[in-house]
Parts: sequence; C-alpha cells; structure tokens
Amino acid sequence: MNLPIVHKYKEINVGKYKSVLHFELVDVDGKQFLTNFLNISQDRQFAKSRPNYWVKTHNGKKWSNPITGLFKTRAEGNVYFGDLERKKHLIVVSLENTKNSTEMVVYVYQNWYPFNKNEHPKVIASKITEFKEIKNGTSGV
Repeated sequence: MNLPIVHKYKEINVGKYKSVLHFELVDVDGKQFLTNFLNISQDRQFAKSRPNYWVKTHNGKKWSNPITGLFKTRAEGNVYFGDLERKKHLIVVSLENTKNSTEMVVYVYQNWYPFNKNEHPKVIASKITEFKEIKNGTSGV
C-alpha cells in the first residue's frame, strides 16, 4: 500500500457557526484529492450510521451533500475515519485545537479500505503511526 495523500487545512470563519467548522486548504503532500474548502458539521442523528461528524466539499459556488461521515477511532486525540466513493478510499481525519482556531489533517488512502469493522481502529492507528514515523525519518523503511 502506498503512503496517504496528506491534506492540511486551517479553520476559517472561526466562531461564526456553532455546529459547523469551515476549513481552507493550506498544504498538500502528494497530488490533491480533496477540494480547497471542507465543511465539518456535527451529526444531528438523522442517519442510522450515527457518525460523529459529516464532511462536505465546496465546488466554488456551494457546499455539496455530505461526502462521508466521520467516526471516532481509538487513536489518541481527535482522530476520526470515514470513506470516500462507497468504501473505495479510506480517509483519516485528525483535528487539533490551537489557541484561536482548529487545524485539520486529512490522510487519504487512495484505493484502499479495510472492510473488517473490528480492524478499523487498529489499522487506522497503525497507519497514522507509520506515516508519522516515515515523515519524521524514524522508520526502519
């Protein structure tokens, strides 16, 4: 499996909305897979799947319908996972609150998704650790 495409976003319109965060793309490590703007909204319990958050993209004029729900993982911190294109691509989202806003890192694992639900937390945690080790140069690879 290849390394993920990493999208780094910074919150815009800080404090403007209660249950929705808007993000603007700051940096991409790899070929850009997601849009320049993302919208993360709290789940309002309309779907049976009950994710923690919903993700929407922006096409330049308006926000899309949700592209995925985000579910909490057992990884340390605010780490969530979802899928794109009906479980074709795994995405892992890490939200980090800073002094004045929120930063978001989205890891897109193109053409790869673990189908065993019991494996999700373990696989996701290991992939985040693996990626961070490679980026920091501490991996044995």
